Amino acid sequence: MGALVGQLLEVCALRRGPQDVPYSPQATTTALVALLALQAGTGLYGGAPGRLAVTLILLVGVTTTLLRARGADNRTVQTLLAQAGAGVIFSLAMLPPALALQPYVGVDTPPPTTAMLPALAALVLFVWKLRV
Repeated sequence: MGALVGQLLEVCALRRGPQDVPYSPQATTTALVALLALQAGTGLYGGAPGRLAVTLILLVGVTTTLLRARGADNRTVQTLLAQAGAGVIFSLAMLPPALALQPYVGVDTPPPTTAMLPALAALVLFVWKLRV
């Protein structure tokens, strides 16, 4: 398990691609369940319960469809593992900035300047996640 986490961290650092992640349907299922659990928890806490459906459609539906269209069905398990595993890592990394910014969401007054560091961290993580 530790080796897989290391490989997923290398995927997040753009040092590996999905093809370098081991073929493991069990690990893929575990990563998907972990990601959906994180999405459910943050969605309920943050007031966005529709995140699960979006995650499932984008991650599983679109990825599977695109790989099938390219004739790369054999890469589905590895790609889903890389995407779900990276999603778990980024979701965990995004929790501290999101929790730090939570008191300022939906408030009419502007946040204090001390909130700029968590906001910057959240922005950098978001852009990096898009890059991965």
